[in-house]
Amino acid sequence: MSMRLRLVTLIFLLANAAILFAATSSTSDNSTTFIIVRHAEKALDAASAAFQSNEKSVVFDAKNPPLSALGLRHADALNQALENAQVYAVYATPFLRTQATAAPTAAAHGLKVSSYAATLPAAAFAEQLRVAAKPGTVVVVGHSNTVPAIVAALCGSRQTGKTTCLLALRDALNARGEYNAVYANIEAAQAFRNNVQPALETILDELGAMLERQIGPGLIRDIRASGASGNKITALLRMACERSEKPLIVFLDEVDALIGDTLISLLRQIRAGYTDRPKYFPHAMILCGVRDVRDYRMTTSDGEVITGGSAFNIKAESLRLGDFSRSDLVALYQQHTDATGQTFSEEAIELAWLSTQGQPWLVNALAEQAVFKTKENLDRTVAIDLERMRGAREALILRNDTHLDQLTDKLKEPRVRAVIEPMLIGLDVDQSATDLQYLRDLGLIRLDELKNPAPANAIYAEVLPRVLNATAQFNMHSDRIKSSWRNATGHLDPRQCT
Repeated sequence: MSMRLRLVTLIFLLANAAILFAATSSTSDNSTTFIIVRHAEKALDAASAAFQSNEKSVVFDAKNPPLSALGLRHADALNQALENAQVYAVYATPFLRTQATAAPTAAAHGLKVSSYAATLPAAAFAEQLRVAAKPGTVVVVGHSNTVPAIVAALCGSRQTGKTTCLLALRDALNARGEYNAVYANIEAAQAFRNNVQPALETILDELGAMLERQIGPGLIRDIRASGASGNKITALLRMACERSEKPLIVFLDEVDALIGDTLISLLRQIRAGYTDRPKYFPHAMILCGVRDVRDYRMTTSDGEVITGGSAFNIKAESLRLGDFSRSDLVALYQQHTDATGQTFSEEAIELAWLSTQGQPWLVNALAEQAVFKTKENLDRTVAIDLERMRGAREALILRNDTHLDQLTDKLKEPRVRAVIEPMLIGLDVDQSATDLQYLRDLGLIRLDELKNPAPANAIYAEVLPRVLNATAQFNMHSDRIKSSWRNATGHLDPRQCT
């Protein structure tokens, strides 16, 4: 049975009112509610910082201030607001103000505050929350510049569904009882770029935590005490396999967030344990991202191409998450109808299919725009007809959501432009099969019935030329365009159209 996720955002006001609280209705036994809050008011100087401590010699640090007296009252108000909630986890960044905001609620529910890095990408943190979700309430305390991103990551449209697929596969393998399958999202290491040591330590922490959850505690502690230095990931995986009663399968998600030497180090450590399989190294490892590992041959720390070595020679097979079929799309939209009573006309379904061709993110985002982000469609007695779906389609394109924005970023790559530009103007595409496959893997193009490259779907067919001609469109002002076909009254002058 799937678990429903609910989100509530609490905003601490700077005025006299304590909390603006968006309350949820009672939830079922199979739902998770996320309470996302900004920390309460912080102390602005040493005097107000000392007020909340019995120590008179409090050293005030402007970079890490504690709460003020008002902030403490707001922290207590948060606890009182959640008095009857079934809180099972409380998260906060390591700063004094966030820890103090979370402390009363955690203490009242017999919990410790779990720390998370403020620099952790919102998408990675949101995925951790989803992975650990269970019936009840989760409280997350963050900052004014992190809360919106966390909310968006928890509420926003899913992109391709690859993470959901991995989690389902992990659960299916564990349910069979033959393997210990573990999932870890290592996107947080992206922040360190080519700074290999802290990046690998981040991977070690995240992967180690997920392995301990499945196999038992002590792995991270014992690896750090073992003296391993440049091969901690290899050592961690070996130790986990030794302690696991079943063959181990590891899913590493967001591997394509890594670059250069950090990526190469990870791949080589995985490669180093290959000969120890399956007793002393994972039976199988799945590296998941939006690019094939072969494409990293062009990504190094100093811009040089790697042509030798075995770091990239670890792949057994590449699998691409497929697009939805038309029947999949119909079934997905029917779930909304079953839950709310709001229907989709056959014409609207057909437009959604023609516009997306089953691309998972677009299928979800288009429906979300139609039924949640278009105000007049929030009335569930209103059927989503052709015109309403057209409006959602145009709004999605113009809004340039995260996924479409990432698409535009890909168009900056020379190998991508070398395919897209001639394709759009009808010229022959003279690129290698590897480059064409790269664009197919990215979901940008498909091969038509004549085996010629074409935009992957109708939305991309409209977005791609808009992006490539964005500068020209921006500079297309009315004072620069002379409407010679109009007469003095602004009407069409047939004489000028010959």
